Amino acid sequence: MDEISIYKKMSNLKDLKNYESVKSILNDICKDIMDYTKSNYVSIFLYNKVSQLLDPFIYIEKGGYFEINEMKNYIDKSTLEEIMYGDLIFDKCEKREKINKPQIRTIYDFLDEHNIQHLECYKIAMDDEFIGCLNIAYKFKCDNNNISNDFITYIRNMIGIIIRNYKLNQDMRIEIEKRIKVENELEDYLESSADMFTVFDLNGDLIKINSNWKEILGWELKQLINNNFMECIYPEDVNKINQLILSLPNNNDIIKNKKYSITIRHLCKDGDLKWIDWSIRYSEKSNVFIASGKDITKRIADEERKKNLEEKVKLESVKNEFFANISHEFKTPLNIILGTMQIMQKNIDNGNISIEILQRHIKGIRQNSYRLLRLVNNVIDISKMDIGYYNISLSNNNIVNIIEEITISVVQYVESKDINLIFDTEEEVIITACDPDAIERVILNLLSNEIKYTSPISGEIIVKVSRDVNNVFISVKDNGIGIPKDKLDIIFDRFGQVNSDLTKKNEGSGIGLSLVQYLVELHNGHITVESKLGEGAEFIVTLPIRTMEFNYNDNCNLGNRDCNIEKCKIEFSDIYD
Repeated sequence: MDEISIYKKMSNLKDLKNYESVKSILNDICKDIMDYTKSNYVSIFLYNKVSQLLDPFIYIEKGGYFEINEMKNYIDKSTLEEIMYGDLIFDKCEKREKINKPQIRTIYDFLDEHNIQHLECYKIAMDDEFIGCLNIAYKFKCDNNNISNDFITYIRNMIGIIIRNYKLNQDMRIEIEKRIKVENELEDYLESSADMFTVFDLNGDLIKINSNWKEILGWELKQLINNNFMECIYPEDVNKINQLILSLPNNNDIIKNKKYSITIRHLCKDGDLKWIDWSIRYSEKSNVFIASGKDITKRIADEERKKNLEEKVKLESVKNEFFANISHEFKTPLNIILGTMQIMQKNIDNGNISIEILQRHIKGIRQNSYRLLRLVNNVIDISKMDIGYYNISLSNNNIVNIIEEITISVVQYVESKDINLIFDTEEEVIITACDPDAIERVILNLLSNEIKYTSPISGEIIVKVSRDVNNVFISVKDNGIGIPKDKLDIIFDRFGQVNSDLTKKNEGSGIGLSLVQYLVELHNGHITVESKLGEGAEFIVTLPIRTMEFNYNDNCNLGNRDCNIEKCKIEFSDIYD
């Protein structure tokens, strides 16, 4: 038989990928072998690694000698070991007594049973891997010297190539199917376990995304894939991702822990924003980021609504308390005024009133009238400030002189409370643009507040003025009861109260410091407070030093002393002995 004819039958190995094609070509080759060797039986057995036995694969015969499975029954594991070791030739002409291997005698039993004179079993192997065997049988005595070793070598090598190629294709197909199955399972897992999934490189370019991107953000997948991750992030949040990527080379924590959590907003196709909570892992092996994201937009919206509701409820409660306090503040002086007037009228009707008693009653009426006036002024001013109608008139003034005049005006009143008032300044002249009336109101309010909470025994209030290159600092400090640390943030809130018991004890609407803060901010300044409970409090007003052209007030006083004392009486009207 011409070797070329066999080669032509198997030249297109790439087509030998399925069971039918491989069996067809091997069947044709076995027919050619039978014609070439003049044999009566040709078969190919393949080695089964699982059962560790030979399984029939191809069987060609003429004359109806036996079924292929009959031969299989005679090849036990012992016989198989002999075939795996090398080629075997079985001939009935050999005397059995010369055969010293009992496991091979079963083959001779098979030959006797089926009247076969000669059987050749050729091992098929590739790269030291046992594949199976090629079997050629004759019903007559055969001189196998007529078959060249080269032919046998060529034939079984070609059969080995075909079978191994088929097995490799099968193994590859199985592996590909497994890989596809795993990928599909992973894809299903990612679709169900995470709202959004993505893989992106160090440049932020998207490599892979799941279908939920379209459902959540509205963008078509083809509009996103191969684009940049940053393009669908809200601009204000892009820097969060950039910082993660840029810090990666020097951030061993991210590389070591391999996880990084970040919550950012994404732009939707319809213009809305979605909050996505990302869990990002860096893969050193692939040099990419693998991220799974969960849409928490509804959760954040619910939390925001809950927070707003809680704040509204809290604000409403504080407002109710505030207005209840304001109502009390209005009713108390009114009741005192009305009660005093009734007593005066009764004494007048009875003709039993002295000048001394009348002056005492008038003083009480005046003080409570001041108190009502102060309350009305504060409420009106707060209302103006809320709607932006409260204005100040700036002029260039020596602010040191303004603070000193105010302090001197109240010294006598403060000392009557057995409290020592000290004015101290590092500068005699600091010219800056301010509204003297507003500054007066700020200082009077602060002093009023300090007097309320300073004990008459060894009580002391220090008013100090200092400056740096750009600012002037006004400090009002006392050695009173102080303010709790957790209450420092609310003392400038008109609806906040540091201590309701103290408020009731000292009286007051609680909106004075809110007015002070607003007036300071109108001067582009700010006010802070430092305090320790039991050690007093210090309010520090910081105002920028600035001047206005052609608007200098050389006479930096606040009017006559009597006028100032009258204002003090108004501001201090809620402080009672």
